Amino acid sequence: MKIMRKLFYLSITILLLHTISVEAQSVKIDKMINNYLNVAFNDINGLTFPLTKWENVDTIKYFIVGNQKYLSEKKWNAFLSEIEIISNLHFHECKTITNSEILIYIGDLKSFFEISNTDVPQKQTKELSNWSSKRWNSKYQLLWTGFCIVPDKVPSKQIGSYYLKKLFLKSLGMVSNSENEYSIYFRYYNYNANNSTFSRADKRLLKLHYNETIKAGMTFQEVKLLITEKMDLESLSREKL
Repeated sequence: MKIMRKLFYLSITILLLHTISVEAQSVKIDKMINNYLNVAFNDINGLTFPLTKWENVDTIKYFIVGNQKYLSEKKWNAFLSEIEIISNLHFHECKTITNSEILIYIGDLKSFFEISNTDVPQKQTKELSNWSSKRWNSKYQLLWTGFCIVPDKVPSKQIGSYYLKKLFLKSLGMVSNSENEYSIYFRYYNYNANNSTFSRADKRLLKLHYNETIKAGMTFQEVKLLITEKMDLESLSREKL
């Protein structure tokens, strides 16, 4: 009788642990979905724009104007290599701005708007430390992206590193902000969280964005339905990226 009772309690314990594990995993997946949707879609004045990403391209050429002093060449190349593995995109630094598809501009905003031939925003830009722009085709496939970092407005190398990584990821379609203060997709650099690191959770969101079943031009609701009901996010959540 004692053995039967012990087996009963052991079974209950195992069942409870399994239930807790499943619930914890479910919470983790829900957070991933919410974070991805927040980052992948831009909401302006209540209007959510369709998803944008690079498609039908093999290698994306980038060009740097100015002194990129925020990451060493070794760390910059390592960052790009991580993205290449995750997204299957490839990057090549070209020698002329006219051939570039991603422009990285380290300088003042006025010059960035002139050299990139992008419209000057109506809002006040004198106090801004960075800006980004993009162009896409009728299918919302990216054709050109560019961003500016204003050195005089960047108080530290660490914040500059955050801007460089975040804005480059924005150039790949991660256009908005996560509510997670520890994420590189968070709206601001967080001194306490040190969110300039391209974390494993951040990498998962980028990998999800470049899953071949998620297409440029899809709406918020289309993507939400797809990733919630038709994709194996549990496997993605366990990947050691």
